[in-house]
Amino acid sequence: MKEPFLYIVMAGLPARGKSTVAGKLRDSLKIDGVRTRIFNNGDLRRRLSKGNTAYPEFFDPDNETGTALRERCATMTLNSARAFINDGSPGRKVAIIDASNVSLKRRERILRALPDERVLFIECINDDSDILEANLLHKVDTPEFSHLSRQEAVASFKKRLRYYETTYQPLGKERNFI
Repeated sequence: MKEPFLYIVMAGLPARGKSTVAGKLRDSLKIDGVRTRIFNNGDLRRRLSKGNTAYPEFFDPDNETGTALRERCATMTLNSARAFINDGSPGRKVAIIDASNVSLKRRERILRALPDERVLFIECINDDSDILEANLLHKVDTPEFSHLSRQEAVASFKKRLRYYETTYQPLGKERNFI
């Protein structure tokens, strides 16, 4: 019999606190003796891509190359999370999938891949302008934007956000099985 497990799937626009919440969940669960690992789509994308994926048009839903790489990363992340859950080691486990997952289509794809599994979606919503500005400035200080001036990086990230907003659908119709 498989030990108790759970997939936590983060959702929400960039710079809303998904990775922060994922890290806090991991730390809290580890204190309780639950083996927990975070699987981050963006980290995988940055490791896999040979080129610059920080430019905003990479996130344009009409950019077929960008979309294909993002979908490939999502599949690989999901497969890694599934391998972690099914690795045969004893004990309770939680796999946290840390990605924007802003479209209903993406979340349905996750559910189709995990049809009988325990899945909990957590959406991070933050509309506080001061916190969003601080998060944005933190994001543009990462190595991904090091080739740009701070002003260029902020403008680039804001344009990326606009692309995400075009496909954003809040949680609502997804099933949560826990």
